Amino acid sequence: MGTDRRCVILAAVAGWSSCSPILNMAWSKLRMLGTVAAVLITGTIVLLLATMPRRNPGHLLNSTRVVLQSGAYGTSYSPPRPLLDRLLAHLPAAWLTRLHYTLCSGPSGAVRGAPGDIFCFWLDFSSPNAESQKIGYAIADESGFESPMVFNGFYGPYEPGGFARNHSGLIRGAGIFARRGNRFFLRLYQQDVSGKRILVAQFPVKNSGLRRTPAWQAQPLPISQQTNGLSLTLVSAQVGIPCPGPLVAPFDLQAGEWSEFRFQVSDKGELNAGWTINEIWISDATGQFIRISGQDVGSFNRQFSRTEGDQIVCVHRWDYWTDEPAWKFRVHFEHPTKPGCWAEYLVRPSFQLRK
Repeated sequence: MGTDRRCVILAAVAGWSSCSPILNMAWSKLRMLGTVAAVLITGTIVLLLATMPRRNPGHLLNSTRVVLQSGAYGTSYSPPRPLLDRLLAHLPAAWLTRLHYTLCSGPSGAVRGAPGDIFCFWLDFSSPNAESQKIGYAIADESGFESPMVFNGFYGPYEPGGFARNHSGLIRGAGIFARRGNRFFLRLYQQDVSGKRILVAQFPVKNSGLRRTPAWQAQPLPISQQTNGLSLTLVSAQVGIPCPGPLVAPFDLQAGEWSEFRFQVSDKGELNAGWTINEIWISDATGQFIRISGQDVGSFNRQFSRTEGDQIVCVHRWDYWTDEPAWKFRVHFEHPTKPGCWAEYLVRPSFQLRK
């Protein structure tokens, strides 16, 4: 090796030796910044967890913990984004993996199949198989009067996110709810081994869909409507009657009081036989409406109407509450040899509530 080349190598080694303290200081500063960042992130997470609102959980019969993660009112839905999610969403994916944190994710979009605003509920379960659990849902008003939940919009699973790995989530949308009160309650039910319905969770919900719409006034019973030469009479309307008989699945998991509506049809003052009623549309002054029939789980084992003497008797779960002075009934009368017809009534049923 020549003298000139040895001089170059020695000069390079000398230069590297003189720079190494600077590089060591730079690496030390980077390590310090990384440590400070980790401490700040950890402290922020701990602070957020400490200040997050506490929601009383429910527990399914298999001990699965369930929490109402969020409730949104409107014509669209999207996964809930807790403050911690919004903070950690800016971190690299590798950091989230090291923190063992999963961001909340799920379907979003416009509500389909619903006539207007609905409440979407996002439930977080502490087990991975929430969708396979047999759960009944109900909504109770401020007084505790309970009706079955009528589902609208998206109905399915989502990823609740968080630090836990074995959680699962369910979205449920309610198109009918008690709109006159400041709040209502979401209730979850299951059946024990004997078939008894057990309340496993109850969550209060602020009613952001509160309506001050003017109410309707009920007509006194009996109410008769004339059409096509016929007199269509609503004889009586009651809510709170005993269950008509033993229930089979899935009707035995439903909540709510039983209602009974009795009708008569006459032609020129003479009772006219052979008429049946297979559907009734019930609406209220706030804009909610629902179709009841033997085709939904609120019916009595898929039975809706029967003939009893000269009356048509319709039995179904009551899908509303007691907060309206009147509801509008649109009743479809059908006959095997005559044209069908509709009649409308403004009625408040007689509520016979059991203590």
